[in-house]
Amino acid sequence: MKGLPTAIPDRAEPPDSSGVGTRVIRLALLLATFLPQQPPVPDPGWGEDPHGPHGYRTFGLGLANLGDLNGDRLDDFSISDPEGSVPATIWIVSGRNGQVIDSLCSDDDAREFGRSIAALPDVDGDGVGEILVGLAPQWDESAPGRAAIYSGRTRVLLRMLDAPAGVCGFGTRVAGLCDVDGDGAGDVLVTGLEDCTDGFGFVYSGQTGRLLFRIQTPAGVQARRIDPVGDVDADGIADLAFLGLILRAQSPLLRLVSGFDGHLICEVDTEIMSRGVGLRTLPIEDLDGDGLRDLLFCSRGVLQARSALDLRLLRSFDTPDLRPTDGVRGVARVGDIDGDRVQDLVIGNPDRGLSGGLDAVSGATGKVLWKLDAPCTWRNSDLYSSGKEVVAIRDLDHDGVREFLWSPDNSDGGGPGLVFVSSGKDGHLMRVFMRGPGLSVVCVGPKG
Repeated sequence: MKGLPTAIPDRAEPPDSSGVGTRVIRLALLLATFLPQQPPVPDPGWGEDPHGPHGYRTFGLGLANLGDLNGDRLDDFSISDPEGSVPATIWIVSGRNGQVIDSLCSDDDAREFGRSIAALPDVDGDGVGEILVGLAPQWDESAPGRAAIYSGRTRVLLRMLDAPAGVCGFGTRVAGLCDVDGDGAGDVLVTGLEDCTDGFGFVYSGQTGRLLFRIQTPAGVQARRIDPVGDVDADGIADLAFLGLILRAQSPLLRLVSGFDGHLICEVDTEIMSRGVGLRTLPIEDLDGDGLRDLLFCSRGVLQARSALDLRLLRSFDTPDLRPTDGVRGVARVGDIDGDRVQDLVIGNPDRGLSGGLDAVSGATGKVLWKLDAPCTWRNSDLYSSGKEVVAIRDLDHDGVREFLWSPDNSDGGGPGLVFVSSGKDGHLMRVFMRGPGLSVVCVGPKG
């Protein structure tokens, strides 16, 4: 926007004998002159900013809730720009006021820095959780992948984990785990590429860096992701949900494996006919009364609630307003939107139109509660495929529902990347983060 309109319509109007219309136009022109103009999103040309030689197109990746890092009892979060910034940078942002607390940088050109970020339970014993970062190799590089552990309090590098021999794409995704090996420190899950034959998931001691166990992909299955879930086998350690695609049946396979040593607990063919496996597996409320938090799985607009005990189907909901997609899209639990005492979800819809969007979905019925269509343009920046990244943060407006971060994917075109904060209750826009000159990040209101 450039302020109030300054042009008079071309079509002829009847003469205004009272002069009121003329005075209104003059007042509008006067206001447009003195009202502050909304600044454009910074968009350097090729090579104009030495810290952003290719523009700021990948700003907005690496969204993660990091927990309270600065002691204000509010969760902080990360934003990264793994390809657009030199050096590749992760910004740690205050959940209280949106200001940058600190940043992490990497000059390793052979590995992606900041595409995968996760919170990690305290490793160094200072009472503050750590920051886990995946460093998967660039597509044209042969260097082995890595995962880095940074102190949440001081941002000092605590440990670097190197890929086991022969493992491709190590560091593609990372997740923090509660204590697996009994040393009182958080532990680490790292995954590789989907087609890696030397293991897909790897669990490490966060304190010593020792490889505790690896998770192999079953024959005839293409691995997609592994998510921490609740303690299913009652050994006091959170277990893991493996998600893969059964190649012959073209339906998703869901497996529960032990968080202690990786052995198979149970598995099920979800029988959803789809090339795309969709979203992560989320722990939800105990629906069947067995004392275990059950699991929610979603693929191509189908929500399935399954028992954590044996993966039997408890509920299944079709959500036709969620456009089927084989691509990545985000999901976050934001709280009870509709007052039925069941946690609801915000799910990304990046393939809806050019700009994408997001939908709030009932966790009880699968009903779409509200829809957010991403604007095609925000100020001077075009938006594409919004909803690949969705992360719940704290409740900013105290309405009992958590807000969420989302971003477009402008890496292949469009304007500079942006990060939006929207209300979990109804989706309205609350804050916008944009990349500034040098290595700065600017937080503004929805209208600036």
